[in-house]
Amino acid sequence: MARIVSDRRRVVGGPTTEAGGTATFTVVLTSEPTASVTVNYTSNDLTEGTVGPASLTFTNLNWNTPQTVTVTGVNDAPDDGDIAFSVVFSASTSADGIYNASTPSPNVSATNLNDDPSKVAFSVQPTAAQAGSAISPAIQVQLQDSVGTLMSTATNSVTLAIGTNPGSGTLSGTATVA
Repeated sequence: MARIVSDRRRVVGGPTTEAGGTATFTVVLTSEPTASVTVNYTSNDLTEGTVGPASLTFTNLNWNTPQTVTVTGVNDAPDDGDIAFSVVFSASTSADGIYNASTPSPNVSATNLNDDPSKVAFSVQPTAAQAGSAISPAIQVQLQDSVGTLMSTATNSVTLAIGTNPGSGTLSGTATVA
């Protein structure tokens, strides 16, 4: 029996990321077609991931050579956490009656890792501060994503409000990442 096989178990490069990280998988036919076979697929959530190329074409010359599909993460504004999505196959097209309207199964699952900052952590605490004096050393903060991974940049605005700190307590405050 002729089939279109997606090697979904061999996703390379891990999950996609909102920073444009990619993952790949391969597709191959199980027998030589009598005419070209175009395999069609898309992401079921274009706000989280895209696929390329848009389709794959197999001929009697390359039917048994795996072709690669690249899944690319899409950046979105909200801090929505890691989001699962799928590469969904639709009916293939071919003049070969065996492959025409054939649909690979199952779909390929992917996860787009969130990169939006949602926390601010103090990385340098002042050791001495007096009313009316400069704080020393200077306060430094770091951005973290929703699971606490440090982030080097952010496109969102960060608002930091520091409250009073009587005695020798640890500096605290609230942080909002919008």
